[in-house]
Amino acid sequence: YLLTTLEWERTGNWVGAAMSVGGIDTALFAACLHDSVTTAHLAEDLALAKALGVSGTPTFVGGNDWLVGVQSPRALLRLAAGSHRATAP
Repeated sequence: YLLTTLEWERTGNWVGAAMSVGGIDTALFAACLHDSVTTAHLAEDLALAKALGVSGTPTFVGGNDWLVGVQSPRALLRLAAGSHRATAP
């Protein structure tokens, strides 16, 4: 669902998005969304990403380089091989 529409991004209705997918315990999902432990984990992840300079997802890290966004297999192989900063497709 997340890859087929941007509706979830515009509305912020995560429970509705989960319901449209089906097969998900939406009550449990909603509880997780509003749980203080979940919020704390997300805050920690965001702080780490900010400290590392990560600006988007996915971010691929290899050695001292990183690539942000969807990448070609060639770019990922170059990153894994440690060659000079790989470029996006």
